[in-house]
Amino acid sequence: MTTTSIVSLNQLIRWFQTFQQNHYFLKDFGFGEPYDIGTSVQMQFPYMWVTLNEDNSIATASNNKSAIPDISFSVMMMDKINNQPNYLDANGFQSNNSQEILSDTLQCLQDLVTYIQNQWQQYGVLISQDVSFYPAVDETTDKATGIVARIVLRTRQVNCIIPESIVTNVSVYSQVLSFTGTPNYNSIQYRCDGTQVQACYSIDNQNTMVGLVNLFNTPAPNPLPPSCNTPSFCYCWTDYGTYYDNGDGRIRCEMPISVYNDLCPNGTLTLNVIND
Repeated sequence: MTTTSIVSLNQLIRWFQTFQQNHYFLKDFGFGEPYDIGTSVQMQFPYMWVTLNEDNSIATASNNKSAIPDISFSVMMMDKINNQPNYLDANGFQSNNSQEILSDTLQCLQDLVTYIQNQWQQYGVLISQDVSFYPAVDETTDKATGIVARIVLRTRQVNCIIPESIVTNVSVYSQVLSFTGTPNYNSIQYRCDGTQVQACYSIDNQNTMVGLVNLFNTPAPNPLPPSCNTPSFCYCWTDYGTYYDNGDGRIRCEMPISVYNDLCPNGTLTLNVIND
């Protein structure tokens, strides 16, 4: 038996099937609703069928910091009824082999309970409630009978890390820009809660959104042009992220979260796109 650190429903179903495959008496296995039995292919008798019940639960006690499930299964052990030569001379189970089937399938159920207790506990899987069972009869053309048992399994407590998307960038937006008339844009002021904390300037005026986005994604030339009196503020846009047309008249900067926290650790950062 193989397992991972977390025992999943898939793992439990595979273990049920492994038990069936290793058991001399049981010839077939299925998982699903009882009405699915034999709908695709004929089950080989005797078979084992597992159904996930509706009475499942997850412990939510106030001092419990893990999701510990109690998973409820119905396990059917069924075999085909064969009438005895003198079946008209007797009533009930003695008129056919039903009594023998009930005896055999009950033994299979006991084997399964012992198997779970001996083999699955090492992986933290326990039978959390007494196993109840009752006889069942299939009145369809299969004409089968056997035992149906309710088995509730509790898997071990695992405080695993919840899979989450790692946030690496923060979206920072400009004001809505207008390219009608004479305004041209060439620079960005970075503002934290309205207060300028950084700026990047140039003299390359742009009068289209495409041209402006391309400008802001252009690395600083080397050497810088003579107009850059303060090099740390010239053509430095790519130091702060990657720029996009947001599609609503604004420019969006996808800024690394570390850069955002340096500029505006406890506030809201915005872009003020200007002509300098």
